Amino acid sequence: MSGIIGVSPDMRSGVVGKFPAGHVIGMWNNSRGSSAVTINNTGGTSTNSDSLVGVDTANRVFAEELSVAVDVSSTTSDLFVIGTVGVGSMSWSNKGAYGMVLNIPSPTTNYAYDSDNYPFYPAKTSFGDVTSGYGVGLTRHVTVKGVNSLVKSGSYNIKIYVYAYNETSPSGTQSMQTQNSDITVFEIQR
Repeated sequence: MSGIIGVSPDMRSGVVGKFPAGHVIGMWNNSRGSSAVTINNTGGTSTNSDSLVGVDTANRVFAEELSVAVDVSSTTSDLFVIGTVGVGSMSWSNKGAYGMVLNIPSPTTNYAYDSDNYPFYPAKTSFGDVTSGYGVGLTRHVTVKGVNSLVKSGSYNIKIYVYAYNETSPSGTQSMQTQNSDITVFEIQR
């Protein structure tokens, strides 16, 4: 049954039936101004304290950048998530890179989504063979389909994680300082 949205003759408004497919049934947002998260990787170090799966974790130091509390109504909904991270001062390694992932827990695991393997690798030569400066901001978006059993219902947090990647025996530390981040989540009727 498709939904009918409007006002009835007796002036009661609301939805009769179910929302039509493609309708946004929930939206959550969080943003952070100039306070920064700083991460450093001196080489060959890995951290994954929140047990993120679905992304490469070798030689990456992860830090939680920003989260938003959601209350998803159905496991059959789709989630559309957009995250943006401003990047401030950095130092670059000849074997380093930096990036971000979107953490969208599924019903069974702490899943994360990444669109790049080693963005800006090697960071030192990507930015003109200098050892420090200012990085390029990052944006990711992903649609998680409820029909694939990847959407978790209920209240939980969806997060942005940033990372510094650095192989063993680098010349220099790969570091990253963030600023002005934003995350928006839409729950979409299937």
